[in-house]
Amino acid sequence: MNIHVPLELVSDKYGDLDDMQKELIKTHGALDLVLLENANEIFRQYIMEGKENRLEQILKKIGIERENSLYLNSETVNISENDGWCVDASEENRTTIQTYIQNAVQKIKTSNITKQSIIYTIFGLNLGEGGHYGAFVIDLQQQKIIIFDSMSGIYDEDGNGLISGTQSCFLELATTIFQSEEFLDALHDKLCKYYEFSINAVYPKHNLQPTGGFEEFISPDIIHLEDGEDKTHINIQHTDSQNHFCYMWSILFVHVYLRGKMTMFNDFIAKIKKSELPSLLFIKKYILGILDNLNINDLQQKLFFYHHFPRIWSNHQKKASSKFDVYELDFEPTSSIKQCLTKTLRGKMTLNRCSKTCNQKILEKMLI
Repeated sequence: MNIHVPLELVSDKYGDLDDMQKELIKTHGALDLVLLENANEIFRQYIMEGKENRLEQILKKIGIERENSLYLNSETVNISENDGWCVDASEENRTTIQTYIQNAVQKIKTSNITKQSIIYTIFGLNLGEGGHYGAFVIDLQQQKIIIFDSMSGIYDEDGNGLISGTQSCFLELATTIFQSEEFLDALHDKLCKYYEFSINAVYPKHNLQPTGGFEEFISPDIIHLEDGEDKTHINIQHTDSQNHFCYMWSILFVHVYLRGKMTMFNDFIAKIKKSELPSLLFIKKYILGILDNLNINDLQQKLFFYHHFPRIWSNHQKKASSKFDVYELDFEPTSSIKQCLTKTLRGKMTLNRCSKTCNQKILEKMLI
């Protein structure tokens, strides 16, 4: 196939180009953005769809970082909106949560956890027209339940920050599940210790995913712009709008915590901030390393994916500019999950500007 053609023009199974994609190509010359977003979607489908449970595979694999750690399966609950998002009080949700607690209790009973163990998982929130994931880490030694939501964090030098609208949902789930009588009793029976967990939300000093990849949320980088039309044109192309990887940010947080707890995570955040590069690059580097340690036989359109996925469409050198360019990150293969994390944390981030894709035939076909 021609790797410079949007997948929607290659096969019916990818649907049709939507109005936004057409506007990006025809009005903004952003064909590359459409192509790399195609690659982003290929990755989402590979991880989130199918019978292989690849999300669970990754969660299980990262447990190698800490002896006697215990991963719990990921789950998704429905969210309702009533003066803010909250966990829906439906019978379906109650059943899901109760079943989850029962499965967690059973897993604790048959595990090799100790009083120094870390229990971890990620949870999805079904927002209706989209979803969002967060991470849960239960540190038995510190008696803390740590909640990570990649949409929360400080976004500028003045200390202005965002608290994700979904964060309260994760806090509610933490209380309902991990402070439940059944869960605490299981820990007591296993370890002969009564636990009184505090719940702590992570609030990084740099925002990793401020808009969650939702196009309707304005990136903090341009929120100060007065020209509404110009702001919109920049926002729909912004690297924040390309950052759809909440589930991978959640896994990366857990992975870092298992190796070096909050000290290592804060050092990583400081590295991202100091680089002055889009955080999107760091999660893409981690994803490419993760893929080296999975079976990618079922990864669709591999040539297309590996050409476009390592790229971003960015104006990071002049954030208020409507002029965007294509950049590509250099990445090295990784031979293990441990090496994947090491290269993400310590490896040099090298970014190269690329030539924009020019395919007049695509444009002519779209204009018909």
